Amino acid sequence: MSKGGVTAKRRACSLAKWCISFFNNRRRSIFGFLRTLGTETVPYVSIASLDKKPSSVDPARFSGLSHIHVIATQAGKHTLISYWKTRDHFERFGQDLYDSLGAMPALEGLVSLAAKPKKPWYKYITPGPLYSFLVTFAAIVAIVLAIRTNFDALFGAPTVEFERVSKGDNYLKNEPFTIDGRVRNIGSCNAKIDHIKRRTRPTAGIQVIAGDPQIGQIPPNQLSEIHVTAQGLTSGTYDIIYSARISNGFFRRRTWEGFHLKVQIWKDCEALKSQDFRLIDSQNCEIDGMLYVGRAPENGIEVGALLTGHPEISFRNAGCPGNTAAPARTVFGPTEEPAKRTLKILWRTGKVSAFTKVPFLVELMSERPLSKSDWEAVVGMITIDTKLK
Repeated sequence: MSKGGVTAKRRACSLAKWCISFFNNRRRSIFGFLRTLGTETVPYVSIASLDKKPSSVDPARFSGLSHIHVIATQAGKHTLISYWKTRDHFERFGQDLYDSLGAMPALEGLVSLAAKPKKPWYKYITPGPLYSFLVTFAAIVAIVLAIRTNFDALFGAPTVEFERVSKGDNYLKNEPFTIDGRVRNIGSCNAKIDHIKRRTRPTAGIQVIAGDPQIGQIPPNQLSEIHVTAQGLTSGTYDIIYSARISNGFFRRRTWEGFHLKVQIWKDCEALKSQDFRLIDSQNCEIDGMLYVGRAPENGIEVGALLTGHPEISFRNAGCPGNTAAPARTVFGPTEEPAKRTLKILWRTGKVSAFTKVPFLVELMSERPLSKSDWEAVVGMITIDTKLK
């Protein structure tokens, strides 16, 4: 918890204690104030004469006695006026009061009429009570706000979001790369992230070489930067997946699914021919495939299709549709017996950007008709190689 949160909590507790003390101390005064407004009447009154002013009187000794007062006259005489809750109380304890003060009864009876002038309600509001009310109200508001703030800190659910800063997800094989990202706390309480776990899919072919990121505690509306350094060992598509435990630092914790980094690892250049082929007729066949270009060449890519051991087969044409800078040419291997003859067709592409797929097409022709299975065997013998120029 921050230092400001602890200070606010202490102030709220002090205000709460003050409010309780205020109401306890002011309870009797408030009830006395209500009685002065006429909410409580005294039904029985007794008047007696005194020879001298009494030194002290304890009304609590006489049950039912509400209050008394003594009036001093000009002749030096004193008159005692006592107020009782009921006539029965006066009859039982009134004489004890007179005896203790040396008073002589003069007049007594029930109160038949009591009245006082009415005042507007606002005249009953004095600066003292108004100030007390405002201070009490402010204290209650402060307590509510303090409870709300500390409730979020203790029981609020942490919420974060991940943003990938590094643009692109294509990287070259065997070359280290770093992915930058940010984890932002978008909740109203602290977000503490620990117990970080990592897995890759597929499990082989890529490795993280700089350790996993450590995030720690993130205050509300703040962020933590992360950096993941890895290296691709085999071309392909990979997922680097992180998960962790997230908590508010107190009572709320849960599993955080974390963030998902998708990357594509490329060779400098790789050619893959399709497993299927198009049979035009029994003597003509077409093969298509794809060039996967990871590093941009300066003067295109030289591509070659090679076939060995089929003297009846020749290359009719080859190239990359829409991106062939030099036409295809056929190259024969050293003079050998026909069964081991090597035949190769070469062509060169135009300008190619990095991390690009370029389709290619190879056309074959046979001197004699071949069945589909024969063509399948021929296509299986063809290899494709590439060279950046």
